[in-house]
Amino acid sequence: MRKAFTLAEVLITIGIIGIVAAMTLPSLVSQIHNKDLEARFKNAYSILSQALLLMKQEEGVEINKDSYPTGVAFIEGFSKYFIKYNNCKTNKCGLATSRPDDVSNILTYNGAKGAYNGFMDDVAFIAGIDMDIFVNGSPATYGFLMTVDVNGSKKRPNRLGHDVFVFQVMDSKVVPLGAPGTYFRNDMDSIGIDSSLNADKYCNMTSQSSYNGFTCSKKALSEKDYFKNLPK
Repeated sequence: MRKAFTLAEVLITIGIIGIVAAMTLPSLVSQIHNKDLEARFKNAYSILSQALLLMKQEEGVEINKDSYPTGVAFIEGFSKYFIKYNNCKTNKCGLATSRPDDVSNILTYNGAKGAYNGFMDDVAFIAGIDMDIFVNGSPATYGFLMTVDVNGSKKRPNRLGHDVFVFQVMDSKVVPLGAPGTYFRNDMDSIGIDSSLNADKYCNMTSQSSYNGFTCSKKALSEKDYFKNLPK
């Protein structure tokens, strides 16, 4: 006589499998999502860096706030190094737009509303690879601060340090904000804050600052497990 499982045993087994799946699936989905953000971040950083170098070679000048006095002039030149793009020009992809996912809805690193967007609302263009690029309009004071939404602003989470990262264009290089010589670090020095703490002070779970997430690009480039440890 062949032995078989009873209906009750089968139902119990299925129930256990369901419970285990319910416990592990959210974590697995989160890991896949974070890996996707990591790949997009690295790809965006590489593309932007290469585009700047190509721009330098063809223009014959270092790309910085001296060679391009306005964000409009910079975007006009820079966007041409992308095969497909939509140049939004001044105040067309920023706060003046009616899009539901514009820069006014960007969150801080720990998910708080009201992230500072004063560097993102002047000039922008949308690359053909679902990547939105915002540049401040007056680089004379701050330098060229380039904010990049690596999966496009129409896709969530629209959150600093997750899919939105801030860099500074310095001598034809894409430099993470908070690195030596960038405006954010210098500005923090001028108001008496230890610049060596910037990467931690403005990229952590407890900060209530509207700047929280501005220096996460520095961590994302230097810390191996950065994307594994993104806050929920």
